[in-house]
Amino acid sequence: MSQCLISFALRADLSVSVVGRQALVRPALRAIAGWRPYWRSVATQRPRRSSKPGCQRAAERANHRELMKEFRGQLMGKLAPRFRRFPLLLKFLDARELLSVQVHPSDAHPELLPPGETSKTEAWVVIEANKGSHIYAGLKPGTTADDLRHSLTDGTIVDHLVNIVPKSGEGVFIPAGTVHTLGGGVVVFEIQQNSDVTFRLYDWNHVDAKTGKPRPLQVDQALASIDLQTATVAS
Repeated sequence: MSQCLISFALRADLSVSVVGRQALVRPALRAIAGWRPYWRSVATQRPRRSSKPGCQRAAERANHRELMKEFRGQLMGKLAPRFRRFPLLLKFLDARELLSVQVHPSDAHPELLPPGETSKTEAWVVIEANKGSHIYAGLKPGTTADDLRHSLTDGTIVDHLVNIVPKSGEGVFIPAGTVHTLGGGVVVFEIQQNSDVTFRLYDWNHVDAKTGKPRPLQVDQALASIDLQTATVAS
């Protein structure tokens, strides 16, 4: 069987996040995101033409979903059987306020992963950080699930989280099973597994603008997802 190598240019799929802030994101994203506070690259576009019919069919596909459906083997190689969709999401996040304290379950907890979903390990590269901004990632040594549950009632959860002062150019690796959040005026580039399984542990009493009510939490699932051994980070 003949083989072909096709290159594709990335096209930005732009969408707005409710946690974004245009005033902070403009300097970093003006050229690529139209000043929008949330940016995600999800598609491959404008391929180079090929003289081989099979390659030309791939080149004519409109987006990564169609490419993955018909040309998964060529895109993923020996890893093709593991992925039904493109495995990565790339985002710019502009967090003015602290996002919810959350955790993504690892593959060690398949009972917490809906059918077809995977775990979500991610990493943040800090682009800009205001004075007073925060990244919380991991638990302080000795923290237990009971400690976390009790802290939810009196609002002292930050006493159990490792506080990382964000600095431009530095990165934070967040394995699945790690409690994390960020905010206070920080822009990060996020690389993550293509999964949407997130359990909120704490939400700073934020109110959903659409419903006028606090957003729902998934405390039991979040606590069950935390890897208390490997998700504990020394301060």
